[in-house]
Amino acid sequence: MLGELASTLIWESARPYLYMRTTGDGRLLVGGEDDDLDIPAQRDQRVGEKAETLIAQVEALFPRLSLNPTFSWGGAFAETDDGLPFFGPHPQYGPHVHFAMAYGGNGISYSMIGAGLLRALIEGREHPLAELFSFRRVGD
Repeated sequence: MLGELASTLIWESARPYLYMRTTGDGRLLVGGEDDDLDIPAQRDQRVGEKAETLIAQVEALFPRLSLNPTFSWGGAFAETDDGLPFFGPHPQYGPHVHFAMAYGGNGISYSMIGAGLLRALIEGREHPLAELFSFRRVGD
């Protein structure tokens, strides 16, 4: 069904940017149309309109695709001062609560790094990037 997109990751960096990746069950996950609106009720009212815009963008790039969305959602956009997300435990919550947050619009890229890093931490193994993405990098 997805043809050449059957196993892919795309991040088009135009503004507003568009990104997509395939899922394990053969679907296409599409995102973008981020904005600065942080009022949840207003943000949620715009989900349908933004989904239609994303569908049109993907179909313009890949005219042979005909998309039928299963889910659409919006969420808060969070980023850190240094642009890197946080992965791992926060000192306030102890060693058994792990976070993956503040992707700053780069969840497609950072989610894979975070998955590997969190898995290593949960399994009690060292990970070479743990300190880079740790809450400790920002101090107290």
